[in-house]
Amino acid sequence: MRHATWPSLLILPVLLFASCTGTESPLTPTVLAIGFGDRIGLIETTLLESDVPVDERVFFVERTLPDDFDELVAFDLTGRDNDRDRLAVLSRPSGNPNLSAVSFYDTSNLDTTDPRSFQEDVDRRVLLTFAALDVDPDLDIVSEQFCPAALQVSRTGRYLAVLSRSGLPGCDDLPLDTIDIIDLVNLNNPTPLLIARIDDPIITSVLYLQQRDDLLYYFREVAGGAQLRELDLDPDGLVDRDLVTVDTTDIVDAGPVTDTLVVLEPDAFTPILDFVANPLLGDRVETSSSSLRLVSDDFASERGVYVVGANTLTVHLNILDEEEDDLQLNSRAGVSNEVYESLNRFIYFVSNNRIDKFDALSYTGEELTSRDLLPLVVNDLTNPQFATWLRVDVAPETP
Repeated sequence: MRHATWPSLLILPVLLFASCTGTESPLTPTVLAIGFGDRIGLIETTLLESDVPVDERVFFVERTLPDDFDELVAFDLTGRDNDRDRLAVLSRPSGNPNLSAVSFYDTSNLDTTDPRSFQEDVDRRVLLTFAALDVDPDLDIVSEQFCPAALQVSRTGRYLAVLSRSGLPGCDDLPLDTIDIIDLVNLNNPTPLLIARIDDPIITSVLYLQQRDDLLYYFREVAGGAQLRELDLDPDGLVDRDLVTVDTTDIVDAGPVTDTLVVLEPDAFTPILDFVANPLLGDRVETSSSSLRLVSDDFASERGVYVVGANTLTVHLNILDEEEDDLQLNSRAGVSNEVYESLNRFIYFVSNNRIDKFDALSYTGEELTSRDLLPLVVNDLTNPQFATWLRVDVAPETP
């Protein structure tokens, strides 16, 4: 059963929306966290039953980094596949890739009626400069520079994996793309410690940390294609191993679908079956042309493959499904971020001044039409740079 269209709301710095439902089971309350400009907005995906007026439930999330850290680059969550208890945000000053920081926000007891429940833990902030880090003396560092483009964090937040791209403006001193592993809580070293730098010919479109076992996955270029590698973030010592090789280096994204890692090319995807325990290459499946990104379920329970193009969503019911279904997205706004909300199984597409919702739970393979997207116009949502979802701490109703 489709959920009813959201009411149209005009919200300012932080956003709220409600979703009515005609289903028999109530929706689980969640919140979208959207980074745009130098702000982070929170949007309720379900308006809880309450006597509190809507306008009193809007609050502004103040960021405590210096004002010039106005470019949000990347994000991740600790406990991504369960509690989602801390949001990590990588930001930097506009036009200065050499200076960046990772901020942590406590989301373990998020209360949408109390702005103090969403605050940066300033003591955990990490400046990504060599002056602010210690370096393992066994590392051979060619260039003392970070140019971050992607971030992954381990399950508890002990480790950061930061991918830097040498081609960014201002990164002339970084000769190779790199992946850096930073240990934040080494008891023998109170200062964050750089414990590994990977500078093989890596493919910079993929960086995925499977948090259940704290295994980092990335690709490096090899003869005949791209080799999937696994780095075990074992506190007793990092363990790196080679896995399978796909016969292309034209990889635009990769992400989990149950126990499969789906590797996306511009017009096809290749499943790597059982990629953690016993990786095996599956058959290549054609998808829509000009594919850009996968929409992955952080809980790894969704069996469908969702591919986002410039203005389209392409749906495959599973990793073997060659009968793709396409849905036209909001072409005027241009989708810049998308997020799979795992508890209610909605996909949210975030663009300038607009959010669209797709009901993945109800979809069973029928022809997709514009009616499958439920729109919300948000006139102050400009230049969204990331989107994710969070759990909500729901207080019991007062009798």
